[in-house]
Amino acid sequence: MEINLSRMRTNEIFHLMTSKGAAAYFAEEVTQLDHALQAAHHARINTDIEEVILAALLHDIGHLIESTPMSDENTEGLGHSDHDKLGGTYLTKLGFSNYVVDMVENHVQAKRYLVTTDPNYRKNLSEASKQTLIYQGGPMWPAEVEIFETNENFDDLILIRLCDDLAKVPDMKIEGLEFYRNIMENHLQRSQENYKYENNN
Repeated sequence: MEINLSRMRTNEIFHLMTSKGAAAYFAEEVTQLDHALQAAHHARINTDIEEVILAALLHDIGHLIESTPMSDENTEGLGHSDHDKLGGTYLTKLGFSNYVVDMVENHVQAKRYLVTTDPNYRKNLSEASKQTLIYQGGPMWPAEVEIFETNENFDDLILIRLCDDLAKVPDMKIEGLEFYRNIMENHLQRSQENYKYENNN
């Protein structure tokens, strides 16, 4: 019997999100799972690109992964300071596309970019997000801004970041995790097929 890897990997992620996602999203008034689902919901309102929607859903998956002893040092209970990189590494191992991985790995950089380039953006951040900004490197240096603006996925990164910021509303009625099962399985299946094609040519 052929093993359905895309289904197995989707099940793994869903188990991680449901088993650990019930915890509070640090100093916010929603759970980790609520935050992920709300981010994906806002992405769906603004785009029909499934990879962007998946990236919004999974942008904070790194917070749910066991960290190294140094990764959450001195963050005062505000999560893993390198959760963006942890999440990107994890999703790469599961076979997500480079596009989704890039979105996840750079959503913190998008926050730093917006803080630097938009004076009103920082004012509207939640208090917890202002605190995590300190551990995430603070505003960007001019050279960092220039580099970030060259990212080919720049517009989508900004969208993911804005969806992230909106996803902190208590008791918001939206689609549950199962809504995204087929989207994730199909994405993983396509990524697996693309990987096989690229390595056989």
